[in-house]
Formats: sequence, structure tokens, C-alpha cells
Amino acid sequence: MFKAIVVITVLGFPSPIQLDDEKGPYEDLPECWVRAAKMIKDFVAGPMPVMSVNSVCISLKSTNINH
Repeated sequence: MFKAIVVITVLGFPSPIQLDDEKGPYEDLPECWVRAAKMIKDFVAGPMPVMSVNSVCISLKSTNINH
């Protein structure tokens, strides 16, 4: 399972904006990337001047790390 996260830098904002996807999680990575692209497209179509965008799909698998 994967979750999409998008981080956007907007002109005039003091810090980046993080968008956490609320429609997921997604079964596979390509589906997650498509959702991240849709989130970017929807935001960029808005009124704010976007300077940069980064997206990531994180795995929601739990891991046990023994030290």
C-alpha cells in the first residue's frame, strides 16, 4: 500500500505547502504516482504562482527494526 504526498513551493509563501492525499492508500506504486500527478495538476491550475513541486509515494508497510 502506498500514500501520495506532494510538497509545493509557492511564490510569496514563507515555507512549502505539504498536500497529503486523502483518497488513498493505493495498492500499487503506479496508481499512487498517477494520483500524485493529479494532485499537482489540480493545485497548479489554481491562482497561486507555483515555483516548484515535488511528489513522493511512501510505502505504508510496517517494518520491525531490531537494534
